[in-house]
Amino acid sequence: MQGMRLSTGAKLIGVLLSLVALLWVVFICLVPNPADVLAKDSSALLIHDRHGTLLQALPALNHPGRYPHQPLDTLNAYLIGATLASEDKYFFRHAGIDLSAVLRALWLNLNAAKQRYAASTLSMQLVRLRFSAGKERSLLRKVWEMLQALRLDYSLSKEAILEHYLNRAYYGHGAYGIEAAAHRYFNKGAHALSAAEATLLATLPRNPSRYDLLRHYPRARQRQAHILQLMVKDGRISAARAQVIARQEPKVGLHSRPYHAPHFVRWLLSTLPKQQRHQGGHLHSSLDLPLQTRLQELVRRQRDALRQAGASHAGVVVLDTASAEVRAMVGSPDGNQAQGSQINITTWRRHPGSALKPFIYALALEQGKHPGSIAYDVFDVPSRYKVRGIAPKEWGPVRYREALAGSYNLAAIHVLESVGVAQAMNTLRLAKVGPLPGRPHDYGLRLALGATKVRLLDLSAAYAFLVRQGRVRSARG
Repeated sequence: MQGMRLSTGAKLIGVLLSLVALLWVVFICLVPNPADVLAKDSSALLIHDRHGTLLQALPALNHPGRYPHQPLDTLNAYLIGATLASEDKYFFRHAGIDLSAVLRALWLNLNAAKQRYAASTLSMQLVRLRFSAGKERSLLRKVWEMLQALRLDYSLSKEAILEHYLNRAYYGHGAYGIEAAAHRYFNKGAHALSAAEATLLATLPRNPSRYDLLRHYPRARQRQAHILQLMVKDGRISAARAQVIARQEPKVGLHSRPYHAPHFVRWLLSTLPKQQRHQGGHLHSSLDLPLQTRLQELVRRQRDALRQAGASHAGVVVLDTASAEVRAMVGSPDGNQAQGSQINITTWRRHPGSALKPFIYALALEQGKHPGSIAYDVFDVPSRYKVRGIAPKEWGPVRYREALAGSYNLAAIHVLESVGVAQAMNTLRLAKVGPLPGRPHDYGLRLALGATKVRLLDLSAAYAFLVRQGRVRSARG
């Protein structure tokens, strides 16, 4: 009978183990692996000018507070040590769950009157940050986080998990990740943090409100001193070094994100592949911020000076002639303000007037004419073009160089008629002035006087063909 009972008990244990294994397999099949989700997360995009000055920090597509992902080997060693000492002393020893810490927390919670003790490892905290943020805490969700933490430790190396954690931990005041926190509180990158700054920031993930660096700075400093002592106890730093760090007083502030050249940034984003925007990181653009700042003020002054004449908008774009790189883009007089005009006049399609005439004459030269050829700026030359309204002044027979320099309308129309509207449209397309939708008869000879709509940015880039021996390059940032 005893042997039978043992056999029945063994079978029962086997059934239970099989059931647990089955549930684990079902869990793995139905619930996404956190490592796969983390790998697909987007990152913030930091756009700099050509000198390295930060223009704007654009948030991650699926997380507004995060800055670009920072590799672990670029982060301050004191930050890493302080984070481990504060949040997960045995991080490199457990498999995602610290059973001894769980049992200790359970015992303390049973005997505690009010305070609740947690036993979350960095792996569990990372799972909570990514999947449970804002959701109600419960025992079932805690178990779910523990299971996901086990999968995470199985799928990724400890270094990768630590790197993901430091790039996602919440440091208060909307800063997710150590890069965002470094810019938010110290206006610098995480790689430039001092030992005192790094260990002070390490106090925040435990409780960003309780250790708020602006409202509860003394409390945060006490927590920092405690963490430094833990680092000494763990053998991470010497007692003498801890004392030196503790005596330093980091200068804490609340720095807003820069907001420079919004129209340029918006245009630059429209030219980026979706994958590059998703991946984020650092993008060094062609913009010259000092030049941009000067021109922004000049455009504003010019608009104000011409208000009585009806001017309400103005803009300017400056490109490097050789490379077609945008050095400055002022889309509106007040466009550098967060609530400024959303219209970027440099990318707004408008009638260019006489600005297309150089392309018409260039086509004529390509067909065999020369600067000394004669153009007839007169009304009675046989032509399909008829002047309506007030007739412009006639300049008579003039050489191409004079007609173009004087921007004579009738001469340009007659030159266009001689080269052909279809050929002119093809030339403008090749010069990347614009798409020019429609057919030749949609524009007719009025094309010489700007019948189509183009962008100032494209037109400016196309004009450089005059000094590039005919080579065409699109504007780029």
